[in-house]
Amino acid sequence: MGKCKSCANRKRLYRKSTCGYYADKKYYCTERETMTDNVSGCERWERKMVEIDLSKARFDKVEEDLKCIEKYCAKCDN
Repeated sequence: MGKCKSCANRKRLYRKSTCGYYADKKYYCTERETMTDNVSGCERWERKMVEIDLSKARFDKVEEDLKCIEKYCAKCDN
């Protein structure tokens, strides 16, 4: 039995504020459908699968996003 901190079923909660959304310090278990903390654990624990996307399409998208950010920052400087 693993801990919730390293479980694939643990998801972070996001809350809406006046300036958009922010990550809350609380987590939710999608298997038990309850709030959870880092030290809890259960029999439904699953290992997190970390997938790294190093495809050309991903890098092209990042370059496109950086150009948009650069344009936005140039507007703000003027």
